Formats: sequence, structure tokens, C-alpha cells
Amino acid sequence: MPVPVIRGVGFRIYTAHGVPERDIQRLMTHSDPATTRIYLDGGAAALKDEHYVLVSAPLTLGEMLGTRGQI
Repeated sequence: MPVPVIRGVGFRIYTAHGVPERDIQRLMTHSDPATTRIYLDGGAAALKDEHYVLVSAPLTLGEMLGTRGQI
């Protein structure tokens, strides 16, 4: 299941339990409420190419945790 779908489902559950949209926005680390509404209202179907940002992760999880292969 793609990540946007999982996130959308998770936060629709929060909404169903009465969690305010502003709190959900913070949990999703969105600076713009419109981005949060994409997940809450339309899920993955509402996402467009311009909503994605290419990023890189130059460190492995082991490097971040200082375990280098011990995970």
C-alpha cells in the first residue's frame, strides 16, 4: 500500500475520533493546512505530481543511530 494511502487512512481515523484538523496537520508535519486536506479529503487520488518533492537520504538508519549494521 503506498505511503499516502496509509497516511490518509490513519488520519481519517483520527478525524473520526474527533481529533481537530489542526492537530492532525501537526502530526503529519504539514506547514500548509491545504496539504493535510489532500490526505483527509481525497487520499492518494487527490495527489498530483507537483505535490511530491524529490529528496535524498544520504545516511543509512544504522549511521543515524550509530549502530552500523547492528540493526
